[in-house]
Amino acid sequence: MKELLKFIGFESNTTSHAEKWVSAVGGFTGIILTLVICQYILGSDAYIVVASLGASAVLVFALPHVSVSQPWSLVGGQVVSAIVGVTCAMLIVDTSLAASVAVGGSILAMYYLRCVHPPGGATALAAVIGGPNIHALGYQYVGAPIFINAMLLLLLAITINFMFKWRRYPVYLSSRLNKDKLETKNATSMFASADLQEAMKQLDLYFDVGEEDLTRLVNLAINNYKKNHLLPSEIRLGRYYSNGKLDDEQEIRRVVDDSSHHDAAKDMVIFKIVSDQKQSTSSDVVTRVQFAKWARFEVTKVGDTWEQVD
Repeated sequence: MKELLKFIGFESNTTSHAEKWVSAVGGFTGIILTLVICQYILGSDAYIVVASLGASAVLVFALPHVSVSQPWSLVGGQVVSAIVGVTCAMLIVDTSLAASVAVGGSILAMYYLRCVHPPGGATALAAVIGGPNIHALGYQYVGAPIFINAMLLLLLAITINFMFKWRRYPVYLSSRLNKDKLETKNATSMFASADLQEAMKQLDLYFDVGEEDLTRLVNLAINNYKKNHLLPSEIRLGRYYSNGKLDDEQEIRRVVDDSSHHDAAKDMVIFKIVSDQKQSTSSDVVTRVQFAKWARFEVTKVGDTWEQVD
């Protein structure tokens, strides 16, 4: 079951009830205002445009920290997609071909202009298949309703998110107003910004998290790692322990014997490596203090996997 959940991308959601409700109220406010404007400009064709703006509202209110929700992505992505869509509608006679080129072209343009915003694809598509009222606007479609409503969503997102100190929008502004109080000096010294950029380049994938957020995330993770090692008194005979690393770096050890002593230098534990990739028939001996420095947490085997003991 766990593997199935991983396969379909079902992950735990750590957001609070307050966060969920603020996102919902923000989305409601944004859409009801943009809908009024679109109906005024487009009449019955307004709803197809609002579908795209509704997706934008989800991003800026429910996911205000991700890169595709930031101001340049929101406004730039919507506007450039509208331009591509209108151009395709004017120049390509076949509707199916025009719609396909509009979506593909908007993706390409957003990538190169560094304003990837998923709802932009729908904005480009609406320019082609949206109906006579939208077609009649021509390039005016870019300014009204697209640019006006994108700016309206942006202002609403800044205003509403700013009212709640735990929300971050735009990320740059919030990171300057609410600097982390956690000590990250030691963590930061372990890598440079260029290292993160090079790592992302090697993966050749688009990440919906900005470099600044990624740096903060890694810093916090490293600090948590440093804080969350076990105490020597928690190392007990017969138990299994992990170094907390992933994949081939993971190691599971079982304490097979010990010799308790009040002198830390003589308080020894004997262990065997039992992790699947590094099993060993031989044993090794270290002090309990040394073992505790290595051990991140206690684990137990459930089926074919090792799980952390709460």
